[in-house]
Amino acid sequence: MSEHLEELKKRLYKSGESFDARLRRPELTPQPQKPPSAWQEENKPILIKSKRSGNVWRILGAIFFIAAVGAGAYYYLSYNSISNKRIDISISGPDGAVGGERVTWEVSITNNNNKPLSGAALIFEYPAGSRVLDEGVKGLRAKKVLETIGRGETVRFSFSAYIYGFENENKDVRAALEYTPQGSGAVFSKEELAKITITRSPVGISFDLPAEIRAGQEVEIKVNYVSNSSSVLEKLTLDLEIPSEFVFKSANPKPDTGGKSWFLSPLNPSEKRTISIRGILSGGELEEKSFKASVGIRDQSGSFNIYGQGVATIQLKRPFLEVDAKINGQDSYSARQGESVYVELTYKNNLTVPVENAIIEGVLSGKIYDESKTKVQLGTYRSIDKRIIWNSSLNNSLGRIDPGKSGTVGFELNILEKVPVKTATDKEFKISMHFEIRPGAKPPGYEGADLKGEDNFDIKLISHLQLVRRGFYYSKTMPNT
Repeated sequence: MSEHLEELKKRLYKSGESFDARLRRPELTPQPQKPPSAWQEENKPILIKSKRSGNVWRILGAIFFIAAVGAGAYYYLSYNSISNKRIDISISGPDGAVGGERVTWEVSITNNNNKPLSGAALIFEYPAGSRVLDEGVKGLRAKKVLETIGRGETVRFSFSAYIYGFENENKDVRAALEYTPQGSGAVFSKEELAKITITRSPVGISFDLPAEIRAGQEVEIKVNYVSNSSSVLEKLTLDLEIPSEFVFKSANPKPDTGGKSWFLSPLNPSEKRTISIRGILSGGELEEKSFKASVGIRDQSGSFNIYGQGVATIQLKRPFLEVDAKINGQDSYSARQGESVYVELTYKNNLTVPVENAIIEGVLSGKIYDESKTKVQLGTYRSIDKRIIWNSSLNNSLGRIDPGKSGTVGFELNILEKVPVKTATDKEFKISMHFEIRPGAKPPGYEGADLKGEDNFDIKLISHLQLVRRGFYYSKTMPNT
């Protein structure tokens, strides 16, 4: 193609050169048209009108209408309905009271609804442990039937009781309104809660006891109780909790049940009484032993409503003379019938001076061992009072016990092959033992001190089941027919 262009270029600049005429581009022949037979109207442009503005107003109008209808319906329904929010319940009463004091509460109910409350009833719950003073009330719930509380009406009721509890205890007071709207079978309720604090317990309790004693020594504990109530306190019970190492010996007055409970006679306002308990307290050196006394009323369900409590502690010190019993090398033991057991006593002088002519005694009680087979090493058994005695005339080591020195004595018991069972009350067989060590003469400087040491031990019996055969005969005269 470049050769033809080059040749054409040479011809253009060459003199005398001629070219053929340019070919004319063919044209299309226009199609003939017929003239119109009638006049034609001028075509006007079509304008599309906007409908957006009209639709917006229609939507807004519909929304406004629906909102107005909804607001009217809501207003109508709320105006004619009953709501808990438009019911006011209040409990008026003291925030605190002395235990045993008479307390009065006023409960007011206001109906702020536009309709009356039908089927209304007020339920009032007194504080736990109260003694209700209102007539016709059983237990701690009072019910007042109101029937109808009118529109805008306020009703008031008073409730009274003696309130009890221990110091700083918080008690609940409740008031609940129950009602049934007209035309409905459902029961609705609204509740109000108030609290009252016991500023002082109705019964005050205190202890009289030493701050510390020697372990194994006998101690007297006095429990004092006084009425802080303005009314007479009746049906009171005093319960005493003692350490497990405390061996009860006596009490004045004597306990009524289990050695730890006393049924008290009516206690007048400001009246004071005392219970004295004696026993032996054992334990390790510097141990603290607690005693706790509670006074209250035990209701029908067995619950103990406490009116007053007191706690006291005693710290133990090492006894001047110490004795410790073990049976077959153990601190606790259960024996079988026909078994032979060995009881060993370890004694020690904790004084800073020697103890001379020491005496060790053991007292036994029980019917499950064979007295004739009792063997005492370097001591004697006195069957008339079941007493075992060791002294310096039988055991030379007791003639002088130097400070910090210790020694042992022992004896052997034989459990019966067959334990006699005659009645159904013959059960819980055991051997109770009490041991005591004391000096023959008190060392100089200890004339007024109690130097004796004590220990207690029980041997329980693992017995076989035994049945007691008893015959009954009953005769009744037959009447003539």
